[in-house]
Amino acid sequence: MTLFGAVLTIISTIVGGGIVGLPYAFLELGLWISLGSMLLVAIQTLNSIWIYLKAKDLIPAKPESLYELGYILLGRKSIFFISVCLTLNSCGLCMVYFIIFANTMKSICEDVGGITDQDTGFKYLLAIKQSWIVFLGLMLLPVVVKKEL
Repeated sequence: MTLFGAVLTIISTIVGGGIVGLPYAFLELGLWISLGSMLLVAIQTLNSIWIYLKAKDLIPAKPESLYELGYILLGRKSIFFISVCLTLNSCGLCMVYFIIFANTMKSICEDVGGITDQDTGFKYLLAIKQSWIVFLGLMLLPVVVKKEL
């Protein structure tokens, strides 16, 4: 991944996840904890970008990706560390999407169909979040496998 590709990926992740995840975070955590968390993340992001750009400029080899920079500075182990960090970030973003989708579908079933978690059988499955999370995961599985192959 080039530097430009990495920047676009991070921006799309932040914008996409932020639009969907921020209202849910504010609802769950409350105003002051959410604002405090956002401030801390903003400071951390600015500092990490500053460190990344300084390190990139100080290295004579002019690396074009996070992996190249990590390999030059810390060796082969850094590639695995960077990959694990990016994987955890991606899994966290997927969890946010899955939770919001499940809450939305559960709410639609309750409002439109009058289904509650007190019902039995198939109606009970429509009224709980876990079944919607499994449904979304199963629907996305062929797309993910096809993309990876």
